[in-house]
Amino acid sequence: MKAVEELVHQQHIYIGHKKDMIDMNLANYLNLYPEKEKRKILFLRESEGVYQFGQKKVYLKIEKGN
Repeated sequence: MKAVEELVHQQHIYIGHKKDMIDMNLANYLNLYPEKEKRKILFLRESEGVYQFGQKKVYLKIEKGN
């Protein structure tokens, strides 16, 4: 319960899968995005690097570092 309260307080909108570097980077980007309250479409993780973004399937990868 305490962890949920901390997340609400920090206003995280996406929590990355800790063993997936792509997902952690996506979470960091989404949570630090300055106008995150305007975003209406969410990312849904299907597998490592594969996401559903609205009606589209999106493939992400890390090419040079983070």
